[in-house]
Amino acid sequence: MKMRSVLLFIILLVIVSKLFGDDLEFVTIRNTILYDNSRNRFEPSRDALFEIDKDIIVKFVNNPPSLGLYDDREFAVILGYFEYNDKSFFINCNDLVSVNTVDTFEHDFITDLNSTNRKTWVPWYFPNVLQAMDRDTVLLYDSYWRNFDPMEYATQYHSPEWYDLFFFVFPLNSFSISNSAIVYNKLIGFIVNNIKKINNGYIVNVKLNNNNIQWKHYKQDDLNWDISNNKEFFDMILILDGDYMDVFLENMDYKLTTFVLVEQALLDELYSLGINKPVDLSRITHWPRRADGSMDYPPPTINNANNQSSSQEIGPSLDSEISLESVSAKTTENSQFPLWLLIGGGLLFAAVGVGIGVVVIVKKRK
Repeated sequence: MKMRSVLLFIILLVIVSKLFGDDLEFVTIRNTILYDNSRNRFEPSRDALFEIDKDIIVKFVNNPPSLGLYDDREFAVILGYFEYNDKSFFINCNDLVSVNTVDTFEHDFITDLNSTNRKTWVPWYFPNVLQAMDRDTVLLYDSYWRNFDPMEYATQYHSPEWYDLFFFVFPLNSFSISNSAIVYNKLIGFIVNNIKKINNGYIVNVKLNNNNIQWKHYKQDDLNWDISNNKEFFDMILILDGDYMDVFLENMDYKLTTFVLVEQALLDELYSLGINKPVDLSRITHWPRRADGSMDYPPPTINNANNQSSSQEIGPSLDSEISLESVSAKTTENSQFPLWLLIGGGLLFAAVGVGIGVVVIVKKRK
């Protein structure tokens, strides 16, 4: 009887550990607003409920954080799902830090989404494309777009070219950083468990959300995340070299990719290049450099004309082929993937935002 009681107690401990042991707690580092997360379209001014003080503990809710762009992309925020007083809310991840963390990111390392002088981490080859003044340069660096099949995205009236989609959701694959969440490609979110500062960067232990296990089917690039398969937590190692950041997974033998920190003017001119608009390189005040001051490409020639060598003209505007859709409240509430919707065998990819009325691209199943 005594042995049976001991076994029952052990089993109870295991169950309790499974139910409550993985709770991730975060502390507010300043007064922060709690937002309503029950609506299918997030509007900061409307959905603000009340403010809580600094040094308040909140719990992470098992939904992936994501980057939202609002007010015609004039306002951006990394939003996460967190629990306060047994209720779930949206909270700005820049206002939170994990209670488990050893260190925090330097202030300048955190992505300032709304500064007029903001800079953004993007794929390393973006400046190369603009320096070459040819949008097709993207195809040299990313096999996903090189192998793009327009029939997967074809509508009844239009079969898009690769650049239609690439620049429609531009800038694709941004890497946004806060002390409590890292968001890649706007919608693929990792919650931060621990940050450890090292000589030339950071080791960041992140949680890959169980409800988001299919996220790799939705990313639009050729990055290989296989080492993180079947792991709820894993390390991202961020190594800095001037305006460049190498990202390794788990150890220094597995490099994921390199990101580069660029000013908004560079992204604006790259977008103009992509849609066959005039390019003004004189607007760019800083081209990315390594820590030793070197550049990975020859300094571009300043030219106000668009010298794009691609002979292809941009296709019909996607706005005329892809409708604006609002995610239904019922779908958002019940779905494991509040921002990825599966309908009719096709995938709706939310281009921007958290639970907002989004522009979607319908990917047809062959």
